[in-house]
Amino acid sequence: MVVDKLVLLSPTISHKLGKLAREEGGPTAGYERCIDFRRTRLGLPARLFYRGRYNKIHKLEIIGVARLGLPYTQKLVERIFPNLLRVRIYRIDFCVDILGYSPWFFVTNLLLARHQNYALYRSRGAVSLYLQFSKQRKLVFYDRLRLLRKERNPMARLYAYHDHLTRIELQLSGAAVPFKRFMDIQRYAELRPVKHVRMMRFQVEVDHHTAVKRLAAYGLRWLISKCGLQPTARMFSSPEWAALRNTYLREIRGIRVPRIGYLMRKSVRRWLKGQIYFPRARS
Repeated sequence: MVVDKLVLLSPTISHKLGKLAREEGGPTAGYERCIDFRRTRLGLPARLFYRGRYNKIHKLEIIGVARLGLPYTQKLVERIFPNLLRVRIYRIDFCVDILGYSPWFFVTNLLLARHQNYALYRSRGAVSLYLQFSKQRKLVFYDRLRLLRKERNPMARLYAYHDHLTRIELQLSGAAVPFKRFMDIQRYAELRPVKHVRMMRFQVEVDHHTAVKRLAAYGLRWLISKCGLQPTARMFSSPEWAALRNTYLREIRGIRVPRIGYLMRKSVRRWLKGQIYFPRARS
């Protein structure tokens, strides 16, 4: 999986499909009509919100875009919005599935500097941690395998009982979208989507601390194991956390950890080339 969601805006639309939306679409909030092309004779994997009530802009959501690849997606968009030069990206989500690591591994080892907002939800049948949570940019970690099993998805049978599968999603919308022109979508191949994320590992050096500092270290370790690294950091002021981080935390080096940014860029490039791979499971 890679580009997991794609929502586009355009002031122009195919005359034929615009007429179809007016005739067969239903009313919806903010738009004159909404039509799901999958339920029409065309069978296209897209949902169209026809003509915004205030700006007259059309919105198109590509359904199952992760399984389509860019070559097919571009033909689909051009069929609905013929003038691709005027098509803009309103929302684009990236995702990658990490096999062999539970979500809590990332929760307890990832830190975003200078970001205050985070959220913890019990959804998708498990805990979802939004390490970054704002209106236009979200970074979420959740248990993908548990969700598949809850939904009785046949793909869940590919994995062993003790496997872990964590999905990492980066959701960008509005002003957070770095390249807004649909014709520039190839530029996402070089995007570093999680360059601001640091992976840290907690370490207690008992031999070099006094009893009071050892006790503080054990307390900090307990907080991180229960709440996660990012939520724990937000419990302290910036100077306090800087002192704790410099004393008790070290950046992971030379330890086998998933290269999230590299895996995302690799899968993005495959999607741009139209190379769609089935998920892999351990033998």
